Amino acid sequence: MSDAQQVPSYHWSLLRQGDYTQSKDELPTRLSTVEVAAGPLRFALGPAHEARLLLPLTKSEKTGKLPVSSALRIKETNAVIDGSQTRLLDVMCTAKELESVFAEVVEEILRRIQEGDSVPASVRSTLHDFRALLFQVPTKTAPTEAVLGLVGELLVLNELLDRSSEAWRAWMGPRGGRHDFRAGNLALEVKSTRSASNSRVDIQSLDQLNEPLGGRLYMVRLTLESSAGGQLNVSGLFNRAISRCSEPEKIKELLLELDCRDPDSHEWNYLSFSFEGEDIFEVNDEFPRMTEDSFVGSKTPQGIQNVSYEIDLNYARSNIISENKKNSIQEELISCLSPL
Repeated sequence: MSDAQQVPSYHWSLLRQGDYTQSKDELPTRLSTVEVAAGPLRFALGPAHEARLLLPLTKSEKTGKLPVSSALRIKETNAVIDGSQTRLLDVMCTAKELESVFAEVVEEILRRIQEGDSVPASVRSTLHDFRALLFQVPTKTAPTEAVLGLVGELLVLNELLDRSSEAWRAWMGPRGGRHDFRAGNLALEVKSTRSASNSRVDIQSLDQLNEPLGGRLYMVRLTLESSAGGQLNVSGLFNRAISRCSEPEKIKELLLELDCRDPDSHEWNYLSFSFEGEDIFEVNDEFPRMTEDSFVGSKTPQGIQNVSYEIDLNYARSNIISENKKNSIQEELISCLSPL
């Protein structure tokens, strides 16, 4: 094997080109030359092609508490490798600009393992030595409203996944859909607020509150109060969703569409929330809204572009549906999912 073939960046580059051994494994990998009792170490890529190292663990091996960094995602996971379920320590670089440093970290981990250190000890000691380069104070966080909106949509997604592992197929918002969730002619629009006293909702376009043709639209209004130690955050809801989803990688792909590259990162988890309440409104002619039908001739006046507006839900109290109706709507939405 050439010197180049022993460099981590060489393997990540080939993986990005689709050069890996075809198998039935859950994710493409390339073997390193280093092997431990539980199997060989492997190079892999994250959902957005992030550099990644998979280190096999024995059943009795304990990882203990590992350092936390905004540039690294480190967690124990299980994956099918060579046809069997394998316990792994999954180390991924989430900051593209630090990939060259991460490559040095990986080389050092491999060297220490070759010298006889265990997987957990090698990772822990190497990260300690590279702390100054990798463990930086986070400099970027997602906008508050983006975090709040994603938590609200993930909360609704998890409710639907409790009914069917195929419910992710109805999540249309990240794919540019007019409504956040839709199956058949039934659609849900999710709006979240941090205060129960805030009855205002921003509407981004004239067609956002249009029902699907021949169908029905409901607005899910969630009150999620910011709370230190709150039970609801992006990471927790994401991990709950992929544990129930028929195709976990699809959830990751949908989050990428929302610029959420790492749902476990500080960038998306500096806020947590407590659930304070939910109202579901039927959007119909009695609901306060503006559509193209609101204009003469059902057509936007010439020269008017990109209409957005605000509504007050205090004027829609009569449109709130019951809990029983909510359950029937969710069941109907699941039943409308396209057959596999």
